[in-house]
Amino acid sequence: MIAEEDRFQLQETGFSCNSDLETDVCITTKDVRIDTQSLHVYISSSRKVTSQVKGIKSVKPYPKKTDNTAMGRVRPLQIVQVRNSRLIPKCDHTHMVPVPVVIFSSGGFSDNIFHVISEMIIPLFLTSWHFRSQVQFIITDYSPLWVEQYGRVLKRLSAYEVVNADNGGVHCFPGGVIGLKYHQFLGINSTKIPKGYNYDDFRRFLFDSYDLKVNTLLVNPSKPIVVLISREGSRMLLNENEIVNMMVELGFEVRIVIPSDMSDLETFSSLVNSCHVLVGVHGAGIVNEVFLPKGALVVEIIPIGLEWQSTNYYAKPASRMGLKYLKYHVGLGESSLNGSYSPDDPVIIDPSSIYAKGYLVAKAIYLDGQNLRLNVTNKFRDTMSYALDLLQH
Repeated sequence: MIAEEDRFQLQETGFSCNSDLETDVCITTKDVRIDTQSLHVYISSSRKVTSQVKGIKSVKPYPKKTDNTAMGRVRPLQIVQVRNSRLIPKCDHTHMVPVPVVIFSSGGFSDNIFHVISEMIIPLFLTSWHFRSQVQFIITDYSPLWVEQYGRVLKRLSAYEVVNADNGGVHCFPGGVIGLKYHQFLGINSTKIPKGYNYDDFRRFLFDSYDLKVNTLLVNPSKPIVVLISREGSRMLLNENEIVNMMVELGFEVRIVIPSDMSDLETFSSLVNSCHVLVGVHGAGIVNEVFLPKGALVVEIIPIGLEWQSTNYYAKPASRMGLKYLKYHVGLGESSLNGSYSPDDPVIIDPSSIYAKGYLVAKAIYLDGQNLRLNVTNKFRDTMSYALDLLQH
């Protein structure tokens, strides 16, 4: 989890921080005390440090430094290395079992399942799985709803109750990790991990957490099950009933889910794990591909202007997870942008020029201002017919 030079520093001083584009992660093998009221983390410093206090390092324990909106919801921790023990506050909570601590925030985008899986669950796995549940979590910017919703993951990673930093007090541990390590969108880079964990390890952990039984899809299903993600508000399928009827005619069994269905992740993950095809318009719901068995198929409907996101958020991870993946590119005649913009407008022919004006400008057009009416007579029907062939052969 740390680079070679950082590992040497950890061995020499008992404390090391690694910073990259997206994350700050600090590790200590020294006694650590967390004052949850002031959000100060006190670390006993090495004798090699000449001053009584070796400065303060500020860390926001959420892995997306480049996202100002997310980081604006995360309070910083102040890490203080101290030689003189009299400068360290006394312990209010000395935990009965001497296990290390992992400190992270449930702020950021903890209300969006894509960001949760990509920026919290996978980094939590990468940061704490090697402790084999002998670790305790302290959560800043504590969200009771988030802790309840992802309780199965937390309990799989730690044998101890999570600590709500908002409750105050000084908690003492024999070492720990501040922050979570992030690699890439829904990503794991095995070369950055001493143990070499990969997607198979993560998915095995995730499936065990939610008691999912189907690891590999059975070939040639007689009546393939499609889970269709129904959107509300933006990027809606305006002819959803026609789409469902077409898929039924082709021989699929269709189960429609709405955003509120995903809040009960234990039930929803089981539904996704039992299906053969996940279909939906580009959005956070497609991240549920992580619950699909190997060999299952993702059909992502890509509105105008969202090609890059679909490729990097979902297409590449799907391949790494052993899933089949189909892109359905929405044509101008299938988008509500038709009529608002001429066919030769930069909004249609050059989305990159719109993104160059700023993300919020592009978001208002492509993410928030676009609904879809798919061609179910030919174009989308052909895509789903091809999907059926992929499953049967």
